[in-house]
Amino acid sequence: MAAMTAGTKRFTVGNRLVTLSARTISSAFRTARRHAVLQEVSRELGEQCEIGLVRNNRVVYVDSVRVSTVHGLQFDPGTDAPIHCTSTGKIYLSLLALQAREKLVNSLELTPFTPNTITDPTSFMKVLEQTRKQGWATSNEEYVRGVVGCAVPIMTPENDLIACLGVSVPTARVTYDEVSAFIPHLLAAAKTLSETILGDEDLVSS
Repeated sequence: MAAMTAGTKRFTVGNRLVTLSARTISSAFRTARRHAVLQEVSRELGEQCEIGLVRNNRVVYVDSVRVSTVHGLQFDPGTDAPIHCTSTGKIYLSLLALQAREKLVNSLELTPFTPNTITDPTSFMKVLEQTRKQGWATSNEEYVRGVVGCAVPIMTPENDLIACLGVSVPTARVTYDEVSAFIPHLLAAAKTLSETILGDEDLVSS
């Protein structure tokens, strides 16, 4: 859900959109086996992969794995990015109820970072609806020129969102039209991540 920030007309992604609380979300990904899943999918794809979530309308990255040679955008743990021009942000927004999604989009500053950044709320709403229908998101040099990406949700068996798993790729190696080929690999890894997170007794009982 989305909620209005006190004292402003600005909406933010509400806590109930994600399964894990703020107290446990960081520790949810700081284990060797979860990092190993991220390493494996990064090895399969040969590209940087990252796990991100949304806090205060910013995408925050809690874990990432780089390939040996990096020529593009680097999302290190603890760094953040705008919600409107990243694949992870699009997934979070797309899973909001339509009315809440519309209110939040209209309250956002759709800052143009590149010529490809979507800055029109109506156009952005159409992209989010497509994202909701297909179940994954892409970004086409919308945050940094020369970098494309895609992301998939990490879900519970009840289809509640935990976080997102994404990949960032320099266009010198992969074009935007080719990036969707990563989706099956990401979906498989996201399923494994969901199972390890929800299977952690400490997290479940907290």
